[in-house]
Amino acid sequence: MDESEGDVLSVEDIDLLHVPTEATYKVSRLADYSGITFFSLGPLYVALNISFNILETFAVDTGIGAFERHTLYFSHPIIAGLGDWSFILEGIPDAVAATLFQYLDTQTVLIRHSSIYSTFMRRDVAIADPYGVDRKDLLPGEDPTRIVVYVPSTNHCRVDLMDPPPGPPPISLRVQQWPPVLEVVTEGNAALNKRLEI
Repeated sequence: MDESEGDVLSVEDIDLLHVPTEATYKVSRLADYSGITFFSLGPLYVALNISFNILETFAVDTGIGAFERHTLYFSHPIIAGLGDWSFILEGIPDAVAATLFQYLDTQTVLIRHSSIYSTFMRRDVAIADPYGVDRKDLLPGEDPTRIVVYVPSTNHCRVDLMDPPPGPPPISLRVQQWPPVLEVVTEGNAALNKRLEI
């Protein structure tokens, strides 16, 4: 997953198991999915304009094989400002999620035509349970739900989650652009210069 342009990796032979949520789980809260970790890669797809499927690329690169996958769509934004990705959470088994997060923590993307180099940053955040929000049956003092969100840190800027206001867990998270991290700028310059030398 080094570049988002050029030859597209064929993933037709990868068998990801998509599980219709309500058909197999009777849920009232996200925590009802036993052994499933929920996350959003939306900020990566939107901010970097990624056109390949990150989970399918992960499956190919690691040889992990088929795994259970849940894609949940909510009526309110989980992360505001990401278009369709605002409303989506994905879930995979805890053990697969641990491998996925280790994988993403070490990945970089180089987009030659726009001279963008990016690393991925992991954020473990608390939100109000999205099922409770959609169904309007959240209870006062109800425990928040924890999810993982990946955001890009590029040589041009860092897109990161804003700190929520004090009080109950937020219904929606928000992203904001920040100045780039110097280490990422240095890595990006080196990667871009290396590409120019070839």
